[in-house]
Amino acid sequence: MKLLDFFSKYDAPISLALGFFDCIHLGHRALINAAKSRAAELGIESAALTFSNDIGAYFGAEKQIYTFEERASVLAELGIDNVIAAKFDSNSRR
Repeated sequence: MKLLDFFSKYDAPISLALGFFDCIHLGHRALINAAKSRAAELGIESAALTFSNDIGAYFGAEKQIYTFEERASVLAELGIDNVIAAKFDSNSRR
């Protein structure tokens, strides 16, 4: 699994699953599996985009379930080729 920064250029085509993935429940797994299946059909890489920081803390919510590192590890175990890390901050709300 490759860890990619949201702002870095990546030239390979990807099938992308978008989400915070604060935990990896059955709905998340279905989304991840759909991205992987589509990637396999097209002969491209799969990827999941998630936030590298705790967006809940930004809004005053309780602690997140998984840290970014834990999410990336679970996504790798589920067979995602790439994890794209995006930082949520005041610029994200526009």
